[in-house]
This record gives sequence, structure tokens and C-alpha cells, in this order.
Amino acid sequence: MLSDEEALTPAEECYHRLLAGDLNEAGELVDSYVKTNSLTALYDSVLIPVVTSAEMDHRREALDDEQRAAVEQGVRDIVEDLGTRPAPASKIDADVAVAAHTARAGTRLAGLLPSGARGSRRACRQDARARASRARFSSGKCAG
Repeated sequence: MLSDEEALTPAEECYHRLLAGDLNEAGELVDSYVKTNSLTALYDSVLIPVVTSAEMDHRREALDDEQRAAVEQGVRDIVEDLGTRPAPASKIDADVAVAAHTARAGTRLAGLLPSGARGSRRACRQDARARASRARFSSGKCAG
């Protein structure tokens, strides 16, 4: 029997599975999705919209704090799981370029951070602000 209702998008389906607390089914959806799509597409078309939906529903008071946190934790768990797997060879040129750039940027960034600041976002932001201030001052663009 066919239904008049449209099928859920992968993002909607993942969101509903995470809301139901079924991380296993959400993980199966992700596994199925990456078999036919790139990791970039997974993030852009599924995981980011899931987090966006959770935030929007929370702001509209359709989700409480605990539900939003559960969805966000589910997405974190999925991303962490993806990070433990070998990276699939992508046939999409954009994915190859992004992966190469990310690897190079990560190596450069680690070398720029003071040794005690590695792993600290706050220290990284402070270091970046200090570098930007020094650059403005040394270029003469700093007033005063």
C-alpha cells in the first residue's frame, strides 16, 4: 500500500531516530548514506541539519534541554565513530581537496600554538587575537 506522505529526508530520519534515543538505527542510516554519498555530503546534508533542527526546536520550546542534549550527544557519537574508521577514498574532487587542505592546516596550526595551549580552543583563540593585534600594530593600522 502506498502512502500519500512523502518519505523523510535522511536528515529528518536521522533526527527522529536520535530523538527516539536509537543511536544504533541512526548509525545504520549514516552507514547506508556514506555508501552512496561523500562524507562531506553526510555532514552538509544530514548531520548539520540535525543539529540545526534540534536547536530550532529547542528555541521554539518543542524540545527541552535534555532532548536537545541527547540529539547533540548522538551526533557527537556518530562523528566520533566516523573518526575511528579509515577514511574512504572519495571520488569527488572537492572531498579530496578538502581532506588534503585539512591535513595540512591541522599540521600548521599545531606548530603555531604554544606548547601548553595545544588542545585548548580558548588558548588558540587568544593566541589568534594576539597575533592579529600584533599584525595591526606593526602595520600601522592600530589607532593609538
